[in-house]
Amino acid sequence: MIYELPDEKVTISFPSQESEDNNRGLWLILMPPLMMLIVMGVITVIQPRGIFIIISIVMFTTTLVTSTVQYFKDKKKQKFREEKRQRVYTRYLEQKREELQELSEKQKNVLFYHYPSFERMKLLTDSISDRIWERTLESEDALHFKIGTATIPSSYQVSVNSSDMSNRDIDDLLEQSQELVDVYKNLDDLPLSIDLSNGSMGLVGKESIVKRELQQLIGQLAFFIVIMMFDLWPFFRKRITKNGNG
Repeated sequence: MIYELPDEKVTISFPSQESEDNNRGLWLILMPPLMMLIVMGVITVIQPRGIFIIISIVMFTTTLVTSTVQYFKDKKKQKFREEKRQRVYTRYLEQKREELQELSEKQKNVLFYHYPSFERMKLLTDSISDRIWERTLESEDALHFKIGTATIPSSYQVSVNSSDMSNRDIDDLLEQSQELVDVYKNLDDLPLSIDLSNGSMGLVGKESIVKRELQQLIGQLAFFIVIMMFDLWPFFRKRITKNGNG
């Protein structure tokens, strides 16, 4: 049985722009009407002006109260929007992470199935497993062999759908989305294969490591020779029959 590597395309959208914080503090908002109220109080003490002074004091006091209330309302709305932004995008990232994890596990399972360990191949050979016959000379991966494990690119595509990043700040959510893309674009400790049909190959490294890899490569070749013998058996049988009759 031949399993296909996942080739889905996963697009991750970047979070919306973080809302700008109003840098004006409460003290700056209250300073103008408060100063006017103080001035009007001083004028009232020095030179009372009756109803005009009372109206001015009420007006500036009202301005102080409404400015304070509006300031805290704006702060509350901004906090609510940011919490909603964090909650919605975090849930979105979790869904994408589950999707990418499922694809990465599928790629891992497919590669380890097609490129089993040396010990696993010995067990399959001893039990005359049907795995021996699953590759043929016509298979695209007939001469593909595992030469170890490495960090390899994902077979599926991970891309980001983002606007121009030059005009926006990097915040925590944006960093999380970029980190998610980086984690699943390349997968660690997966079988690294080569295609012997492209030509000769060589191994360079420590002697102990090279010997171990050669043993495993020979084991794969022995596993593959069984397949070749079954593929070439009709040809040899015709030659044997022909020579016997001759």
